[in-house]
Amino acid sequence: MEAKIQAELMAAMKEKNAEKIAAIREIKTAIMKFKTSAEYKGECTESDILGIIQKVAKQHKESADMYKAAGREDLVNEELAQLEHIQFFLPKMLSEEETAAVLDKAIADLGATSLKDMGKIMNFMKENYPNQYDAKFVGTYVKSKF
Repeated sequence: MEAKIQAELMAAMKEKNAEKIAAIREIKTAIMKFKTSAEYKGECTESDILGIIQKVAKQHKESADMYKAAGREDLVNEELAQLEHIQFFLPKMLSEEETAAVLDKAIADLGATSLKDMGKIMNFMKENYPNQYDAKFVGTYVKSKF
């Protein structure tokens, strides 16, 4: 995955695409910070990298929302443009409807009957749909079911 990121950075530099370069450099910086953190265990797996990219994407979404609330359309457009380049590296996310359908099936299959089973459901999602769902939505949806 890191090789793909580096290749995309080189392509963006050849294209002289400033937004794409900035977005990819932000990803590379976040990966480097992870590698120098206490969480780093000597290996940076693809799952770790996807998690890092998701965090960066989430930061851009939140920034765009804040700028929109402040009426700064110029900054909203800049954030959304970078977000588009960042999302290139992420797997296709499940929509809320798809996630709800998966959760309904998981709840039935796992025999979940209360919020005490939230851990089982979250583990199911992590194993079967890694980095493809919004964890906040999953938590809210599961809580609404019990």
